[in-house]
Amino acid sequence: MWPDGDVVVTDGAHFTAWWICVGAAHVIVLADSPAQGVEACARGATSWVDRDCDSETLLEAVSRLTAAAKQEPIH
Repeated sequence: MWPDGDVVVTDGAHFTAWWICVGAAHVIVLADSPAQGVEACARGATSWVDRDCDSETLLEAVSRLTAAAKQEPIH
C-alpha cells in the first residue's frame, strides 16, 4: 500500500524522495546526525529528528505536521 496522504517516518540511511512521489504528505527522517537530517531535508524530506529521540519527540513532530496540514486552505 502506498502512503497516499500519510506521514512516513524512515531512517536516514533509507530515505528517498520517492516517498513524496508515491503520495506521502510528509516524510520525517530519523537522522544519525544533524548533517544527515539537513541533507535529507535538502533532498525533499519534510523534517528530521535525531534517531535516538524518545517517542514523545517523534509524536510531537508528527502532530505538528498533521496540525499544520489541517490549517492549510483548500484550493
